[in-house]
Amino acid sequence: MQVKSVCHAVQSLASLLLPFSWPYTLVPVLPDTLLELANSPTPYLMGVLRNNLYKLKDLLLGNCDDCCDDLLQGCVVIVDLDGGIFVPQPSELYIASHGVDYKERSALALCERLLLPKKLALSLISSFKEALSFGIGPRADDLLQKSVISWYASLIGHYKACGFHAAFNDTELKGDVEPFRTAAIQLVSAHTSRSSRRFTEWFVETGIFRDWIRRRVTINNNRKDPLLANSEDAANQKLDELSLTLAPSLTHKRLTSIFSKAHSALFRTHLIKKL
Repeated sequence: MQVKSVCHAVQSLASLLLPFSWPYTLVPVLPDTLLELANSPTPYLMGVLRNNLYKLKDLLLGNCDDCCDDLLQGCVVIVDLDGGIFVPQPSELYIASHGVDYKERSALALCERLLLPKKLALSLISSFKEALSFGIGPRADDLLQKSVISWYASLIGHYKACGFHAAFNDTELKGDVEPFRTAAIQLVSAHTSRSSRRFTEWFVETGIFRDWIRRRVTINNNRKDPLLANSEDAANQKLDELSLTLAPSLTHKRLTSIFSKAHSALFRTHLIKKL
């Protein structure tokens, strides 16, 4: 039962990324003999059974006396399925017995550490609670997906207005990275919240976002059948619909500031190349 629960949790987390997808290593349940995969230098999403937790800690920290016990120092995040909380340190599993309020505060603290805007994190938690209040089933699944897509829409829903499609074509076909960089600056600068700008700036540089943009451009260029082909297409359509009301607006004043920043960034890049 434990193996099934861990496997289901990892797959559910991956599905919550829609319309994005996880382009890195994904292992629903990591076999005991392959724990060394946790030392991979690339991002990964893996399910680990509880009996391997301390082996995993020893493997990641090794014999380094100077290493902090906090695995987050090594960019590792552990989710305790039994406790329903994020666990920064394997040595503190006992906190799983704390109340719901403590668990929520723990999750928010981790969100802050991972650059997730607190306001958006609270909104997402509230939406999840509302979705699950109806019980487990198809309705809850639909509400959970809508909550996540709404969250994405509020962060990057204005991507079309920033010209990412044309920018990606220039990057892929001509090898010119400047249009993509300019589009990213526009996307980030449209946010009025500093924390949202900081998180969005990080997110657009990830393989998750870039792989999604690549698929969006490829689909738009090659698709002949206008009907939605799969769940990702349906999620993309929902994202575009929600973006009309949730995405940051590019006002004239904001656009002026955005293009000024973009021009400065491109000018600095030009000087670096000249030097």
